[in-house]
Amino acid sequence: MSPETARRIVEGMREHADFCASSLSIRNKEGVTVPLVLTPAQVKQQQLVRRQETAAAPVRMICLKARQVHMSVGSCAQIFKRVAFLPGQQALVMADILARTTSLYNYMLQFVQSYRPYHGLKMLPVKSTRQNSVIEFEGGSKIDFRTAEDTDSGRSFSYRHVLLSEYAFYRDAATLMNGVIGSMPADALTTLIVESTANGMGGPFYEMWRKA
Repeated sequence: MSPETARRIVEGMREHADFCASSLSIRNKEGVTVPLVLTPAQVKQQQLVRRQETAAAPVRMICLKARQVHMSVGSCAQIFKRVAFLPGQQALVMADILARTTSLYNYMLQFVQSYRPYHGLKMLPVKSTRQNSVIEFEGGSKIDFRTAEDTDSGRSFSYRHVLLSEYAFYRDAATLMNGVIGSMPADALTTLIVESTANGMGGPFYEMWRKA
């Protein structure tokens, strides 16, 4: 697929709130599957994403989140729409511990299983899934799921899209980030989202937030 074709597909999904509500589903606190209607925090996240997309810049974002604002779900939706429709897209989704990695995997898997074609746009066929490990699509696209204990993850592959969840709680965040940044391309169709609840003053997340 040419870069121009890829850009047209991405452009077609820039109405992110409509895409999510029309095509993605999530389980609410009662365990009922409902359309993914963006929360205020997710709307704010999308505004920042759109600002960078409009400037033809790579998406680079750090999110200091409160609890129960569903920022991780929103971040997963951002990664999903960048991988599941374009061939050759490699993504890394990581959390601090296995339980949270499992939650991220389950969000993504539900997006895959319940996807409703957005204005006729079909998702790439799913090639394979492995619990808490990978969702792989036809055409060479996939989402790898890891925990932060695997500090070599960023060096293993060249990822185009990365979500680092609860980054303030990573055991060796600086080493992992160096590996991720060193292997990521810098073109405008790449994504890096770092999000976390607070973990006190000091540390890589705190310093990154202050610089941002």
